[in-house]
Amino acid sequence: QLILCSKAGDRWRLPSTFFGWTSTAFLIWDDVDPDSLSSAQKQALIDWLHWGGQIIISGPTSMSRLTGSFLEPYLPLQASTTGSLA
Repeated sequence: QLILCSKAGDRWRLPSTFFGWTSTAFLIWDDVDPDSLSSAQKQALIDWLHWGGQIIISGPTSMSRLTGSFLEPYLPLQASTTGSLA
């Protein structure tokens, strides 16, 4: 099941407690500003990661946005370059 998340004003409609994330296996992070999450959403997301949640990073500027963010310590990767597929 794929659930698309929408924005409410300048915030994303994501769970703000760990229990809201328990039915989610993967989060596709596609060029979202990590500062657009509330502190409760950030903590819930970190808790979810600790209990096995997985993030798929997508989008050409996603890694640069995540560098220095609250998620950087949990990302076992480094950005290199982007390219076009022919």
